[in-house]
Amino acid sequence: MVVRRPSLCVFLAVLCLAAALSVPAAAAQVGADAALVLYDSQGEWGWLGDLYSQQLANLLGHFPLDVVILPVESYTPGELDQYAVTFYLGSVYGNPLPPGFLDDVLNSVTPVCWFKYNIWQLAWDEWGWHNPAFVDQYGFRFLKLDAVDWDTVLYRDLFFTKDVADAELGLVQVADPDLAEAAAWALRPPYEGAEAYTPYVIRGGNLWYVADIPFTYATASDRYLPFCDLLHDIVGIDHSERHPALIRIEDVSADNVPAELMGVADLLYNRGIPFQVGVTSCYRDPLSEDTSVNPGIDFSLAHMPEVLEAIRYMASRGGTIVAHGYTHQYDSTTNPETGRTSDDYEFYRVTLDGTGQQVYEGPIPGDSVLWAQSRMTAAFRELRSLGLQPAAWEVPHYAATATDFAAFADLGGLMYHRTLYFAEGASGSVASAALPERTGDRRPRPVSTSWPRVPRGRNPFRGEVVEVAAAGAPIYILGQFFPYVIQRDVYGQKLAPENLHYLEPLGVGDDRIMPADLIAWAELNLGIRDGWASCYFHSDVDLKYLAQLVDGIVALGYEYVPISPDME
Repeated sequence: MVVRRPSLCVFLAVLCLAAALSVPAAAAQVGADAALVLYDSQGEWGWLGDLYSQQLANLLGHFPLDVVILPVESYTPGELDQYAVTFYLGSVYGNPLPPGFLDDVLNSVTPVCWFKYNIWQLAWDEWGWHNPAFVDQYGFRFLKLDAVDWDTVLYRDLFFTKDVADAELGLVQVADPDLAEAAAWALRPPYEGAEAYTPYVIRGGNLWYVADIPFTYATASDRYLPFCDLLHDIVGIDHSERHPALIRIEDVSADNVPAELMGVADLLYNRGIPFQVGVTSCYRDPLSEDTSVNPGIDFSLAHMPEVLEAIRYMASRGGTIVAHGYTHQYDSTTNPETGRTSDDYEFYRVTLDGTGQQVYEGPIPGDSVLWAQSRMTAAFRELRSLGLQPAAWEVPHYAATATDFAAFADLGGLMYHRTLYFAEGASGSVASAALPERTGDRRPRPVSTSWPRVPRGRNPFRGEVVEVAAAGAPIYILGQFFPYVIQRDVYGQKLAPENLHYLEPLGVGDDRIMPADLIAWAELNLGIRDGWASCYFHSDVDLKYLAQLVDGIVALGYEYVPISPDME
């Protein structure tokens, strides 16, 4: 269970979403099986804390924990004692923290995990000098903020990336090795010598400190992954070392080539590899200029018996069916490419700007709980009528509104997609602007602008925040992927992992993704004690790349498994 107090608007259709998600504060079950997530909500950048708190709560959905999300400004003294573990996301520089919260952290015996900013309100005295009592209690010192080339994180003998666009770290120093120990290290060029290393995550007694916020610019090779593993230690809930793998054949619909589908099935079957097949049941091409078909062409797999038989063949060779949207496009318009099934978005309105970049515009006209659920229900019903039994639901292009994701969760079952999370912006200045300036002031100052005003046209699944223009305050979107199963995210979804993206050997530049890339990312996920390797493949790509991929994943020690609603 995830409880957010007080209720916050996460999207334009907030009333619908609140009805689906909200739980009265009195109903929150706190205690040994509950976690408290606190975040900065004030000022111009308060929306960042909202996004981060959701993403942290999602990761906590990997564990048997209820989660309560609360703005730190609303904290009441003694509240921390009600929870098994507490997290504070310091995302607004200089945000004045409630004295009761600071006192409770210092007096707590349960784990507290502090991210990035404002740790100096604990670690320093009122004049900005190190507080000896803090050092004596936790065994480390907070030094300063620094943003010079920290681009790598070392964890479990593996090297993870950190985007230099968010290079800023809180620097700490171990003062008493008997009390404090670094759990992960940040590095910068030349990667040798004392100045090139600093603790990225440090534990001193019951206090954990993470030197930045690992949800920014998170990619498949990012320092987000070490945090995903360390979360087991922070919450005190272990999982055994195991490394399953998933492979999904993507965008299968009535216009696929049957021989290609069967060739994929044979390759995987001959290697003893179970796989998934993302199937869109209803094919539409309303803007077709082909005079041999009628404009608005709309037909199911039943009208393409050879394709249908190829899909049934895939199922007989170890393929598990996944419902991949209903039409995988929207209405009779481009959204944003051609209007054709598999090309376009189904549950979110997207256009192209003058440079060809995709722009997230907002909800589909008429978006609602009933509309979203009707399409999901229709997709499952159509597949079942054809003798195909879908085991999961996958949103086309992974994009939908908060209302939609909550609606899908209400219908139950396993979700097999990445997900978007939303926060509403606010006007006002950054809280830190009110900090006093005085001679000799040792308070740390922000040394970089990690979050300039974010433009439209970014990719939320590359760890970039996307801004959506809306009536009133803007809406901000950030995608998230998971290296393990999430039993319940903030929408209520159970999510199978998809953390390696897909093969694209014919792409250009950063869009070219080879088997070696996915294999390298899979190797990094071995740093997570129960990390998965999950990706997808299109049937029109040369099968030699699929063979290289799955053979390389298996060589790392992963075992391919089928998805199932009870997966853990």
